[in-house]
Amino acid sequence: MTTIIPKHLNKSLSVHTFTYFYKCSDKTYYGLFQYLAEKPDCNFKKHRKKKCTKYVTRSFHSLGFNRIEFVDCMIPNQDYHVYKIKFTVNPRILIGETKNLRTRIIDKDYLTQLPDILDNAICEITGPFKNQLVHGKFQRIDYCLNFWLNSQETAEEYMRLLKKALIPYPFELKKILNSTQHRYVPESHAITLTCKSYELSLYLKLPQLIEEIINLKNGVIPSECASELASAHGQLRIELREYRRQLRNNKKHCGKDESYLLNGSNTLPFTTLYQRLKSMYGTGDFYLYNDARDMINQSDYRKKIKKELLEILEIVNSKKRGLNPAINGFDYDYLKSHMRYFNELDLCPITISQKSYKRCGEDFFPNPLKYITGESTELLLDSDI
Repeated sequence: MTTIIPKHLNKSLSVHTFTYFYKCSDKTYYGLFQYLAEKPDCNFKKHRKKKCTKYVTRSFHSLGFNRIEFVDCMIPNQDYHVYKIKFTVNPRILIGETKNLRTRIIDKDYLTQLPDILDNAICEITGPFKNQLVHGKFQRIDYCLNFWLNSQETAEEYMRLLKKALIPYPFELKKILNSTQHRYVPESHAITLTCKSYELSLYLKLPQLIEEIINLKNGVIPSECASELASAHGQLRIELREYRRQLRNNKKHCGKDESYLLNGSNTLPFTTLYQRLKSMYGTGDFYLYNDARDMINQSDYRKKIKKELLEILEIVNSKKRGLNPAINGFDYDYLKSHMRYFNELDLCPITISQKSYKRCGEDFFPNPLKYITGESTELLLDSDI
Protein backbone atom coordinates (compact mmCIF):
# COMPACT_ATOMS: atom_id res chain seq x y z
CA MET A 1 0.00 0.00 0.00
CA THR A 2 1.34 3.43 -0.95
CA THR A 3 1.84 5.87 1.90
CA ILE A 4 -0.01 9.13 1.30
CA ILE A 5 1.87 12.11 2.69
CA PRO A 6 -0.02 15.37 3.32
CA LYS A 7 0.98 17.84 0.62
CA HIS A 8 2.20 20.47 3.08
CA LEU A 9 4.57 17.91 4.63
CA ASN A 10 6.11 16.69 1.38
CA LYS A 11 9.38 18.47 0.73
CA SER A 12 12.79 18.23 -0.84
CA LEU A 13 15.89 17.11 1.03
CA SER A 14 19.30 18.72 0.96
CA VAL A 15 22.37 16.88 -0.27
CA HIS A 16 25.50 15.76 1.57
CA THR A 17 27.59 14.32 -1.28
CA PHE A 18 26.96 12.99 -4.77
CA THR A 19 28.77 11.17 -7.58
CA TYR A 20 28.41 12.39 -11.17
CA PHE A 21 29.88 10.45 -14.07
CA TYR A 22 30.44 10.54 -17.81
CA LYS A 23 30.98 7.75 -20.28
CA CYS A 24 33.59 8.77 -22.83
CA SER A 25 35.91 7.61 -25.58
CA ASP A 26 39.35 6.18 -24.88
CA LYS A 27 40.86 9.33 -26.42
CA THR A 28 39.04 11.60 -23.96
CA TYR A 29 39.76 9.22 -21.07
CA TYR A 30 43.53 9.13 -21.57
CA GLY A 31 43.77 12.75 -22.65
CA LEU A 32 42.01 14.11 -19.55
CA PHE A 33 43.93 11.72 -17.31
CA GLN A 34 47.21 13.06 -18.64
CA TYR A 35 45.96 16.66 -18.41
CA LEU A 36 45.12 16.30 -14.69
CA ALA A 37 48.18 14.17 -13.85
CA GLU A 38 50.46 16.95 -15.07
CA LYS A 39 48.97 19.48 -12.66
CA PRO A 40 51.11 20.37 -9.59
CA ASP A 41 50.50 18.20 -6.51
CA CYS A 42 48.15 15.86 -8.37
CA ASN A 43 48.61 12.23 -7.42
CA PHE A 44 46.71 9.18 -8.67
CA LYS A 45 46.47 5.78 -7.01
CA LYS A 46 45.88 2.72 -9.12
CA HIS A 47 43.37 0.03 -8.13
CA ARG A 48 42.69 -3.16 -10.03
CA LYS A 49 39.81 -5.57 -9.51
CA LYS A 50 39.06 -8.39 -11.90
CA LYS A 51 38.61 -6.75 -15.32
CA CYS A 52 38.40 -3.17 -14.05
CA THR A 53 41.26 -0.72 -13.59
CA LYS A 54 40.69 2.45 -11.62
CA TYR A 55 42.84 5.54 -11.06
CA VAL A 56 41.78 7.74 -8.14
CA THR A 57 42.91 11.19 -7.05
CA ARG A 58 41.88 13.23 -4.01
CA SER A 59 44.10 16.14 -5.00
CA PHE A 60 41.18 18.44 -5.88
CA HIS A 61 39.36 18.22 -2.53
CA SER A 62 39.75 21.95 -1.87
CA LEU A 63 37.73 22.67 -5.02
CA GLY A 64 34.85 20.46 -3.86
CA PHE A 65 35.88 17.17 -5.54
CA ASN A 66 36.38 14.57 -2.83
CA ARG A 67 37.50 12.09 -5.47
CA ILE A 68 37.98 11.95 -9.22
CA GLU A 69 38.06 8.43 -10.65
CA PHE A 70 39.06 7.15 -14.06
CA VAL A 71 37.48 3.72 -14.54
CA ASP A 72 38.34 1.34 -17.39
CA CYS A 73 36.23 -1.84 -17.46
CA MET A 74 36.39 -4.72 -19.90
CA ILE A 75 32.88 -5.98 -20.65
CA PRO A 76 32.60 -9.71 -19.79
CA ASN A 77 32.58 -12.04 -22.80
CA GLN A 78 33.00 -9.08 -25.13
CA ASP A 79 36.15 -7.57 -26.47
CA TYR A 80 35.66 -3.88 -25.73
CA HIS A 81 36.17 -1.39 -22.92
CA VAL A 82 33.82 1.06 -21.20
CA TYR A 83 35.49 4.23 -20.01
CA LYS A 84 33.98 6.36 -17.23
CA ILE A 85 35.12 9.48 -15.42
CA LYS A 86 33.49 10.00 -12.02
CA PHE A 87 33.39 13.10 -9.81
CA THR A 88 32.43 12.64 -6.15
CA VAL A 89 31.46 16.07 -4.87
CA ASN A 90 30.97 17.85 -1.56
CA PRO A 91 28.55 20.65 -2.53
CA ARG A 92 29.35 22.79 0.51
CA ILE A 93 32.96 23.11 -0.60
CA LEU A 94 31.75 23.65 -4.15
CA ILE A 95 29.91 26.83 -3.11
CA GLY A 96 32.89 28.11 -1.11
CA GLU A 97 32.08 27.01 2.45
CA THR A 98 35.10 26.09 4.58
CA LYS A 99 33.74 25.47 8.11
CA ASN A 100 32.17 22.35 9.64
CA LEU A 101 32.28 20.51 6.34
CA ARG A 102 31.65 17.12 7.94
CA THR A 103 28.70 18.11 10.13
CA ARG A 104 26.79 20.69 8.10
CA ILE A 105 25.21 20.29 4.67
CA ILE A 106 24.48 22.74 1.90
CA ASP A 107 21.59 25.12 2.55
CA LYS A 108 18.57 24.17 0.43
CA ASP A 109 18.43 27.73 -0.92
CA TYR A 110 21.53 26.88 -2.99
CA LEU A 111 20.06 23.77 -4.62
CA THR A 112 18.46 25.58 -7.55
CA GLN A 113 21.90 26.90 -8.53
CA LEU A 114 23.79 23.68 -7.83
CA PRO A 115 23.58 22.02 -11.28
CA ASP A 116 25.06 25.15 -12.91
CA ILE A 117 27.70 25.47 -10.19
CA LEU A 118 28.66 21.82 -10.76
CA ASP A 119 28.85 22.27 -14.52
CA ASN A 120 31.07 25.35 -14.16
CA ALA A 121 33.35 23.58 -11.66
CA ILE A 122 33.80 20.54 -13.94
CA CYS A 123 34.39 22.85 -16.89
CA GLU A 124 37.11 24.68 -14.97
CA ILE A 125 38.90 21.54 -13.82
CA THR A 126 38.73 19.63 -17.12
CA GLY A 127 39.79 22.57 -19.31
CA PRO A 128 39.98 21.72 -23.02
CA PHE A 129 38.26 18.35 -22.49
CA LYS A 130 34.97 19.65 -21.08
CA ASN A 131 33.21 19.73 -24.47
CA GLN A 132 34.06 16.06 -24.88
CA LEU A 133 32.21 15.15 -21.67
CA VAL A 134 28.49 15.08 -22.48
CA HIS A 135 25.31 13.53 -21.07
CA GLY A 136 26.61 13.24 -17.51
CA LYS A 137 24.53 11.24 -15.02
CA PHE A 138 24.30 10.89 -11.27
CA GLN A 139 25.52 7.54 -10.01
CA ARG A 140 24.66 8.27 -6.39
CA ILE A 141 23.16 11.12 -4.36
CA ASP A 142 23.19 11.18 -0.56
CA TYR A 143 20.08 13.10 0.48
CA CYS A 144 20.41 14.21 4.07
CA LEU A 145 18.84 15.68 7.22
CA ASN A 146 20.60 16.67 10.44
CA PHE A 147 19.16 17.04 13.94
CA TRP A 148 20.95 18.18 17.07
CA LEU A 149 19.47 16.82 20.29
CA ASN A 150 19.94 18.63 23.60
CA SER A 151 22.97 16.53 24.59
CA GLN A 152 25.16 13.70 23.36
CA GLU A 153 23.68 11.49 26.11
CA THR A 154 20.16 12.15 24.82
CA ALA A 155 21.26 11.40 21.26
CA GLU A 156 22.83 8.10 22.35
CA GLU A 157 19.65 7.00 24.16
CA TYR A 158 17.58 7.92 21.10
CA MET A 159 19.89 5.83 18.93
CA ARG A 160 19.44 2.85 21.27
CA LEU A 161 15.71 3.07 20.54
CA LEU A 162 16.15 3.55 16.79
CA LYS A 163 18.38 0.47 16.55
CA LYS A 164 15.41 -1.70 17.68
CA ALA A 165 13.51 -1.02 14.44
CA LEU A 166 11.33 -3.42 12.48
CA ILE A 167 13.36 -4.37 9.40
CA PRO A 168 10.86 -4.19 6.50
CA TYR A 169 10.96 -6.81 3.77
CA PRO A 170 13.02 -7.04 1.51
CA PHE A 171 15.60 -4.81 3.23
CA GLU A 172 18.65 -6.11 5.06
CA LEU A 173 20.24 -4.73 8.19
CA LYS A 174 23.81 -3.66 7.46
CA LYS A 175 26.45 -5.36 9.60
CA ILE A 176 30.19 -4.76 9.92
CA LEU A 177 33.05 -7.11 10.71
CA ASN A 178 34.06 -6.94 14.37
CA SER A 179 37.80 -7.60 14.57
CA THR A 180 37.54 -8.75 18.20
CA GLN A 181 34.54 -11.06 17.85
CA HIS A 182 35.58 -12.17 14.33
CA ARG A 183 32.02 -11.96 13.05
CA TYR A 184 29.63 -9.48 11.46
CA VAL A 185 27.63 -7.45 13.97
CA PRO A 186 25.19 -4.49 13.76
CA GLU A 187 26.78 -1.03 13.73
CA SER A 188 27.46 0.44 17.17
CA HIS A 189 26.11 3.95 16.66
CA ALA A 190 23.94 3.54 13.59
CA ILE A 191 21.20 1.56 11.93
CA THR A 192 21.42 1.12 8.15
CA LEU A 193 18.93 -0.63 5.89
CA THR A 194 20.10 -1.73 2.46
CA CYS A 195 18.53 -2.84 -0.80
CA LYS A 196 19.66 -2.80 -4.43
CA SER A 197 18.34 0.73 -5.04
CA TYR A 198 19.38 2.65 -1.94
CA GLU A 199 20.53 2.68 1.67
CA LEU A 200 18.81 4.41 4.57
CA SER A 201 21.11 5.21 7.48
CA LEU A 202 20.40 6.85 10.83
CA TYR A 203 23.59 7.47 12.78
CA LEU A 204 25.29 9.53 15.44
CA LYS A 205 27.81 11.87 13.91
CA LEU A 206 30.19 12.32 16.87
CA PRO A 207 31.50 8.73 17.20
CA GLN A 208 31.67 8.39 13.41
CA LEU A 209 33.63 11.64 13.17
CA ILE A 210 36.02 10.72 15.98
CA GLU A 211 36.79 7.38 14.30
CA GLU A 212 37.26 9.09 10.93
CA ILE A 213 39.65 11.72 12.31
CA ILE A 214 41.65 9.19 14.34
CA ASN A 215 42.10 6.99 11.26
CA LEU A 216 43.21 9.96 9.17
CA LYS A 217 45.54 11.43 11.81
CA ASN A 218 47.18 8.18 13.05
CA GLY A 219 45.36 8.05 16.37
CA VAL A 220 45.69 11.73 17.27
CA ILE A 221 42.83 14.26 17.28
CA PRO A 222 44.38 17.59 16.20
CA SER A 223 43.31 20.88 17.78
CA GLU A 224 41.97 22.22 14.48
CA CYS A 225 39.23 19.56 14.61
CA ALA A 226 37.82 20.91 17.89
CA SER A 227 35.17 23.07 16.20
CA GLU A 228 33.95 20.20 14.04
CA LEU A 229 33.77 17.82 17.02
CA ALA A 230 31.88 20.42 19.05
CA SER A 231 29.41 20.79 16.18
CA ALA A 232 28.86 17.01 16.16
CA HIS A 233 27.76 16.83 19.81
CA GLY A 234 24.18 15.59 19.99
CA GLN A 235 23.96 15.26 16.20
CA LEU A 236 21.77 12.64 14.56
CA ARG A 237 22.09 12.34 10.79
CA ILE A 238 19.46 10.70 8.60
CA GLU A 239 20.85 9.88 5.18
CA LEU A 240 19.12 8.38 2.15
CA ARG A 241 21.81 7.16 -0.26
CA GLU A 242 20.14 6.69 -3.62
CA TYR A 243 21.95 4.66 -6.28
CA ARG A 244 21.52 4.92 -10.04
CA ARG A 245 18.53 2.57 -10.17
CA GLN A 246 16.55 4.66 -7.67
CA LEU A 247 17.65 7.95 -9.22
CA ARG A 248 16.51 6.70 -12.64
CA ASN A 249 13.12 5.82 -11.12
CA ASN A 250 12.85 9.32 -9.60
CA LYS A 251 13.58 10.92 -12.95
CA LYS A 252 11.26 8.61 -14.89
CA HIS A 253 8.42 9.18 -12.43
CA CYS A 254 8.45 12.92 -13.04
CA GLY A 255 9.64 12.99 -16.67
CA LYS A 256 12.45 15.40 -15.89
CA ASP A 257 16.09 15.75 -16.90
CA GLU A 258 19.12 14.84 -14.80
CA SER A 259 19.41 18.25 -13.08
CA TYR A 260 16.01 17.67 -11.45
CA LEU A 261 17.66 15.17 -9.12
CA LEU A 262 19.91 17.84 -7.61
CA ASN A 263 18.14 21.20 -7.90
CA GLY A 264 15.71 20.86 -4.97
CA SER A 265 12.66 19.96 -7.09
CA ASN A 266 12.79 16.23 -6.36
CA THR A 267 10.46 15.41 -3.45
CA LEU A 268 10.47 11.64 -4.03
CA PRO A 269 13.45 11.00 -1.66
CA PHE A 270 11.40 12.55 1.15
CA THR A 271 8.48 10.24 0.26
CA THR A 272 10.84 7.24 0.33
CA LEU A 273 12.28 8.36 3.67
CA TYR A 274 8.81 8.83 5.16
CA GLN A 275 7.64 5.41 3.98
CA ARG A 276 10.69 3.58 5.32
CA LEU A 277 10.65 5.27 8.72
CA LYS A 278 6.95 4.52 9.06
CA SER A 279 7.55 0.84 8.29
CA MET A 280 10.42 0.74 10.81
CA TYR A 281 8.81 2.56 13.78
CA GLY A 282 5.16 3.14 12.98
CA THR A 283 3.89 6.67 13.60
CA GLY A 284 3.76 6.69 17.40
CA ASP A 285 6.16 8.09 19.98
CA PHE A 286 8.52 6.32 22.41
CA TYR A 287 7.33 6.13 26.06
CA LEU A 288 8.46 4.44 29.24
CA TYR A 289 7.45 0.78 29.31
CA ASN A 290 4.93 1.18 32.15
CA ASP A 291 3.39 4.25 30.52
CA ALA A 292 3.01 2.31 27.27
CA ARG A 293 1.28 -0.54 29.14
CA ASP A 294 -1.13 1.94 30.71
CA MET A 295 -1.96 3.44 27.30
CA ILE A 296 -2.85 -0.02 25.96
CA ASN A 297 -4.84 -1.03 29.03
CA GLN A 298 -6.81 2.23 28.97
CA SER A 299 -7.59 1.95 25.25
CA ASP A 300 -10.98 0.94 23.80
CA TYR A 301 -9.56 -2.15 22.11
CA ARG A 302 -11.08 -5.58 22.67
CA LYS A 303 -9.54 -7.72 25.39
CA LYS A 304 -7.91 -10.04 22.80
CA ILE A 305 -6.22 -7.13 20.99
CA LYS A 306 -5.00 -5.63 24.26
CA LYS A 307 -3.49 -8.97 25.24
CA GLU A 308 -1.67 -9.28 21.91
CA LEU A 309 -0.36 -5.71 22.06
CA LEU A 310 0.88 -6.20 25.62
CA GLU A 311 2.63 -9.42 24.58
CA ILE A 312 4.36 -7.62 21.71
CA LEU A 313 5.34 -4.81 24.06
CA GLU A 314 6.84 -7.22 26.58
CA ILE A 315 8.83 -9.33 24.14
CA VAL A 316 10.05 -6.42 21.99
CA ASN A 317 11.40 -4.68 25.09
CA SER A 318 13.02 -7.65 26.82
CA LYS A 319 16.62 -8.79 26.34
CA LYS A 320 17.29 -6.13 23.67
CA ARG A 321 15.15 -7.98 21.14
CA GLY A 322 13.54 -4.97 19.48
CA LEU A 323 11.10 -5.25 16.56
CA ASN A 324 13.37 -7.34 14.33
CA PRO A 325 11.53 -10.67 13.70
CA ALA A 326 14.87 -12.42 13.25
CA ILE A 327 15.51 -11.79 16.96
CA ASN A 328 12.13 -11.53 18.72
CA GLY A 329 10.50 -14.64 17.22
CA PHE A 330 7.36 -12.92 15.93
CA ASP A 331 6.15 -13.37 12.39
CA TYR A 332 6.85 -10.28 10.30
CA ASP A 333 3.27 -10.04 8.97
CA TYR A 334 1.90 -10.41 12.51
CA LEU A 335 3.95 -7.44 13.74
CA LYS A 336 3.07 -5.41 10.66
CA SER A 337 -0.68 -6.05 11.07
CA HIS A 338 -0.59 -5.04 14.75
CA MET A 339 1.38 -1.88 14.08
CA ARG A 340 -1.84 -0.11 13.08
CA TYR A 341 -3.19 -0.50 16.62
CA PHE A 342 -0.05 1.07 18.06
CA ASN A 343 -0.31 3.86 15.48
CA GLU A 344 -3.87 4.62 16.55
CA LEU A 345 -2.62 5.06 20.12
CA ASP A 346 0.24 7.28 18.85
CA LEU A 347 2.53 4.77 20.55
CA CYS A 348 5.62 2.99 19.25
CA PRO A 349 6.00 -0.61 20.54
CA ILE A 350 9.67 0.20 21.30
CA THR A 351 9.80 1.67 24.79
CA ILE A 352 12.25 3.51 27.04
CA SER A 353 13.80 1.35 29.76
CA GLN A 354 14.26 2.42 33.36
CA LYS A 355 18.02 2.14 32.85
CA SER A 356 17.80 4.55 29.92
CA TYR A 357 15.63 6.93 31.92
CA LYS A 358 18.20 6.98 34.73
CA ARG A 359 21.01 7.68 32.26
CA CYS A 360 19.48 10.65 30.46
CA GLY A 361 16.36 11.63 32.43
CA GLU A 362 14.05 11.49 29.40
CA ASP A 363 10.72 9.63 29.64
CA PHE A 364 9.59 10.48 26.10
CA PHE A 365 11.09 10.68 22.61
CA PRO A 366 9.22 11.79 19.45
CA ASN A 367 8.92 9.44 16.52
CA PRO A 368 11.56 10.35 13.89
CA LEU A 369 8.72 10.97 11.43
CA LYS A 370 7.69 13.95 13.53
CA TYR A 371 11.21 15.33 13.37
CA ILE A 372 11.54 15.04 9.59
CA THR A 373 8.14 16.66 8.97
CA GLY A 374 8.75 19.42 11.51
CA GLU A 375 5.74 18.33 13.60
CA SER A 376 7.95 18.16 16.70
CA THR A 377 11.08 19.91 17.90
CA GLU A 378 10.98 18.41 21.39
CA LEU A 379 14.50 17.67 22.73
CA LEU A 380 16.05 19.39 19.69
CA LEU A 381 18.50 22.28 19.80
CA ASP A 382 18.78 22.66 16.03
CA SER A 383 18.00 21.04 12.67
CA ASP A 384 18.46 21.80 9.00
CA ILE A 385 15.13 20.55 7.62
